[in-house]
Amino acid sequence: MSIILNLLQLGYGRAFLILAVLVLYAVAIIKTRKMTVGVIISAAAIIAIAAVFATSAGRGKDTPTETAADSEPEIPTDIDGDNMSDDFTEQITDLDEAANGQSDTSLTFGRILWNIYLSGTLPDGTHLEYDDVEAAEASSFTIADVDGDGKDELLLNWQDSVMAGMEEIIFGCDGDEVYVQLTEFPLLRIYDNGVIEADQSHNQGLAGRFWPYMVYVYNEELDSYEYVDSADAWDVEVSSEDNLGNPFPEDIDADGDGLVYYILSDNPDPYDGDILWMDGDEYESWHNSYIGNATELSLTWQQLTEENIAALGYPKPEDAS
Repeated sequence: MSIILNLLQLGYGRAFLILAVLVLYAVAIIKTRKMTVGVIISAAAIIAIAAVFATSAGRGKDTPTETAADSEPEIPTDIDGDNMSDDFTEQITDLDEAANGQSDTSLTFGRILWNIYLSGTLPDGTHLEYDDVEAAEASSFTIADVDGDGKDELLLNWQDSVMAGMEEIIFGCDGDEVYVQLTEFPLLRIYDNGVIEADQSHNQGLAGRFWPYMVYVYNEELDSYEYVDSADAWDVEVSSEDNLGNPFPEDIDADGDGLVYYILSDNPDPYDGDILWMDGDEYESWHNSYIGNATELSLTWQQLTEENIAALGYPKPEDAS
């Protein structure tokens, strides 16, 4: 009986065919009233095949290929308790960052640049010399980690002014707080060791071929640049005498190039006529004490335009025309 039930599990068509063959063999035996060896062997073979199919069908039913536990979906983890899968939350964050393409620092700098671009207003509320948006587009900016603290700074090269009002400003950022690290005339040489050389806006003294400059060094504790010294020079091609009538110090000019230098820290009052001049080798030694093997940074500047500011991700103020 169990074999017949299992045969039915193979499908009604197959079961009927096998049973029909068995019935025909039974009829043949009854009519002939004898069982030949061939009939017996054939009947045994058919019954064996039917038994194999039936047993296979039964096993197929009793042994599922997938358990209920296997079919249950994996429960996502929610470690932070926000009722969202942590994996899904990470995906959303990644998508948001990809869509915005900007960090919080870039957004903050974008907000600052909109204020500067539209009105010349700095983060502390003071104002640059400002004409209009078209004039502001003569200026440029860049974002880079110039002081080596691992965080980006915003550098603004402001040109919407007469020369005396031109500025290069380095802004630091801590969250939403933006502050000035350095303000100087926009002729800076920024090195990868935290040193900045800032050329003076004018060279109207005796320096001639040498352009006077100031030296700033980054202070990590203050997250700002501190003035440390200045360098100036006397070029004999400009004048053989200084403003007080003193002759050019040829005895100091050992290399004979007609240039001698002085360092402000060695000369608290360089206008009193008592200046400690130095020649090229001594000057280079002083210069290398700050620069050493440092490399000047190569920065990529962008014009201060609506398009470039908008690319930082912060929207243009709605009340702006």
